[in-house]
Amino acid sequence: MRQRNSSWGLLGLNVDVGKDKVVKTVRLAMLLAVEEHCGSQAHYLDQRINAASDLAALWSLRPNLVNEISDYRSEAFARDYAARITLLFNGYQPAGK
Repeated sequence: MRQRNSSWGLLGLNVDVGKDKVVKTVRLAMLLAVEEHCGSQAHYLDQRINAASDLAALWSLRPNLVNEISDYRSEAFARDYAARITLLFNGYQPAGK
Protein backbone atom coordinates (compact mmCIF):
# COMPACT_ATOMS: atom_id res chain seq x y z
CA MET A 1 0.00 0.00 0.00
CA ARG A 2 1.38 3.40 -0.90
CA GLN A 3 1.42 6.36 1.51
CA ARG A 4 0.49 9.87 0.58
CA ASN A 5 3.87 11.28 -0.33
CA SER A 6 2.73 14.84 0.31
CA SER A 7 2.76 14.52 4.10
CA TRP A 8 6.26 13.02 4.15
CA GLY A 9 7.49 15.64 1.73
CA LEU A 10 6.35 18.34 4.13
CA LEU A 11 8.33 16.82 6.96
CA GLY A 12 11.72 16.26 5.35
CA LEU A 13 14.77 14.76 7.05
CA ASN A 14 17.27 17.55 7.65
CA VAL A 15 20.07 16.30 9.90
CA ASP A 16 21.15 19.83 10.83
CA VAL A 17 18.01 20.88 12.66
CA GLY A 18 17.73 21.78 16.32
CA LYS A 19 15.89 19.80 18.95
CA ASP A 20 12.85 22.13 18.88
CA LYS A 21 12.51 21.59 15.15
CA VAL A 22 12.74 17.83 15.65
CA VAL A 23 9.96 17.98 18.27
CA LYS A 24 7.74 19.92 15.86
CA THR A 25 8.53 17.59 12.97
CA VAL A 26 7.88 14.42 14.96
CA ARG A 27 4.68 15.86 16.43
CA LEU A 28 3.41 16.80 12.97
CA ALA A 29 4.24 13.35 11.58
CA MET A 30 2.43 11.64 14.42
CA LEU A 31 -0.60 13.90 14.10
CA LEU A 32 -0.74 13.27 10.35
CA ALA A 33 -0.58 9.53 11.04
CA VAL A 34 -3.53 9.78 13.43
CA GLU A 35 -5.49 11.88 10.94
CA GLU A 36 -4.76 9.71 7.92
CA HIS A 37 -4.62 6.20 9.37
CA CYS A 38 -6.66 6.07 12.58
CA GLY A 39 -10.36 6.15 13.22
CA SER A 40 -12.30 8.95 14.83
CA GLN A 41 -11.95 7.13 18.17
CA ALA A 42 -8.26 8.09 18.27
CA HIS A 43 -8.89 11.69 19.34
CA TYR A 44 -7.39 10.88 22.76
CA LEU A 45 -4.08 10.03 21.06
CA ASP A 46 -4.23 13.26 19.10
CA GLN A 47 -4.60 15.13 22.41
CA ARG A 48 -1.70 13.24 24.00
CA ILE A 49 0.56 13.98 21.04
CA ASN A 50 -0.32 17.67 21.21
CA ALA A 51 0.31 17.72 24.96
CA ALA A 52 3.70 15.98 24.72
CA SER A 53 6.28 18.45 25.97
CA ASP A 54 9.43 16.88 24.55
CA LEU A 55 10.92 14.13 22.43
CA ALA A 56 10.90 11.62 25.29
CA ALA A 57 7.14 12.03 25.65
CA LEU A 58 6.63 11.67 21.89
CA TRP A 59 8.96 8.66 21.84
CA SER A 60 6.83 6.94 24.48
CA LEU A 61 3.67 7.47 22.39
CA ARG A 62 4.98 5.46 19.42
CA PRO A 63 3.52 2.13 20.67
CA ASN A 64 0.13 3.80 21.12
CA LEU A 65 0.33 5.07 17.56
CA VAL A 66 1.19 1.60 16.25
CA ASN A 67 -1.76 0.11 18.13
CA GLU A 68 -4.19 2.68 16.77
CA ILE A 69 -2.97 2.38 13.19
CA SER A 70 -3.10 -1.43 13.49
CA ASP A 71 -6.78 -1.20 14.41
CA TYR A 72 -7.58 0.45 11.07
CA ARG A 73 -4.78 -0.89 8.86
CA SER A 74 -2.57 -3.96 9.14
CA GLU A 75 0.03 -4.41 11.85
CA ALA A 76 2.75 -4.54 9.19
CA PHE A 77 1.56 -1.21 7.80
CA ALA A 78 1.55 0.31 11.29
CA ARG A 79 5.05 -0.91 12.10
CA ASP A 80 6.40 0.35 8.77
CA TYR A 81 4.82 3.74 9.33
CA ALA A 82 6.15 3.94 12.88
CA ALA A 83 9.63 3.02 11.64
CA ARG A 84 9.56 6.03 9.32
CA ILE A 85 8.45 8.27 12.17
CA THR A 86 11.29 6.89 14.29
CA LEU A 87 13.73 8.12 11.63
CA LEU A 88 12.45 11.64 12.27
CA PHE A 89 13.84 11.58 15.80
CA ASN A 90 17.13 12.23 14.03
CA GLY A 91 19.49 10.88 16.68
CA TYR A 92 17.52 12.34 19.60
CA GLN A 93 16.11 9.04 20.90
CA PRO A 94 16.07 8.78 24.67
CA ALA A 95 19.14 7.05 26.14
CA GLY A 96 19.18 3.29 25.86
CA LYS A 97 16.72 3.13 22.96
